[in-house]
Parts: sequence; structure tokens; C-alpha cells
Amino acid sequence: LVQSPSALVPAPPPEEMAAMLEGDVALDTWLLHQCGELLGMRQLSAHTLRSDAERSMLFLRDLHSILNQLREQRHASETGPTERETNVKILYEKVYRSLQRTAEEIRMLHEDMEMVNQFCGGNLVPPAVQQYPQHQPAPEEMHHQQPQKPAHHEAHKSQQ
Repeated sequence: LVQSPSALVPAPPPEEMAAMLEGDVALDTWLLHQCGELLGMRQLSAHTLRSDAERSMLFLRDLHSILNQLREQRHASETGPTERETNVKILYEKVYRSLQRTAEEIRMLHEDMEMVNQFCGGNLVPPAVQQYPQHQPAPEEMHHQQPQKPAHHEAHKSQQ
């Protein structure tokens, strides 16, 4: 029932549709089609947001590892935080907050899809499978975490 966005053809305005449609069956068919179109767009949006969240989580993991390395260097030299460490920490906090907003948007999209799906008969879209984010340390939790190697280093090693 869900078509790709490129296959979408704009529907006539509701006034024209009312004149064209005869009987409840035609109206129900039109409503079901419109629900399917809307759900298809919402699914595409949710997929894009999930991809964004996955990439953000990988980036956060790498930033967390870098921050741990910078902290170890700082403790070894018994100095204060460097400008680089401060900037990486600020970046981590911004990406973390962005990931939280993305997760909330995904949750709201799934709620919207469930509402439209229920209104349209309940069988147009499968239930949500994945919720984001998987736990990433909040900025205030970071100093308690053990260092990890950045994900891009691990991916590079596995390709060698």
C-alpha cells in the first residue's frame, strides 16, 4: 500500500473529491490511500532519523574515547584541561543533546504513525521495532567511563 515519494500524484482538493466520489466505499478507498501515502512519508522520515541517530551514536562513542585519552594525558602531565579537550567536550555535549532530540522526534513519529494506522484500519504499518538512543554516557557521566578505542579505528583494523 505504501508507495515511494516519487510515485506520488497530488490528490485533487477535497471539494473536487467530494464531487467525484459517490458512496462510502469510494470515500473509504480514498481515505485509505491517503493514509498509506502519509504513513509512507512518515516511515521514510523515521528511517532517515534512525540513520542519523546511529551515526550520532558512533560519533559519540569516538568522542568519548578521545576525551578519555585527553584526560589521561592531562592527569599524566598534571595540568588543566587543554583547549582541545574543552572543545571536544563541548562537541560531545552538543551531539548528545542533538541525539536526544532525534530520539524524541522518532518517538513522536511512531506515535503519529500508530494513530494514523489505527484510524485507517490498523494494518498499514508494522509496530515500531527500535527505539533510540541506546545508552550513551551523558556528559556528566563521562568521567566515570573507561577509555575505549574510537569506532573508526576498529573498523579500519578489521578491514586490514
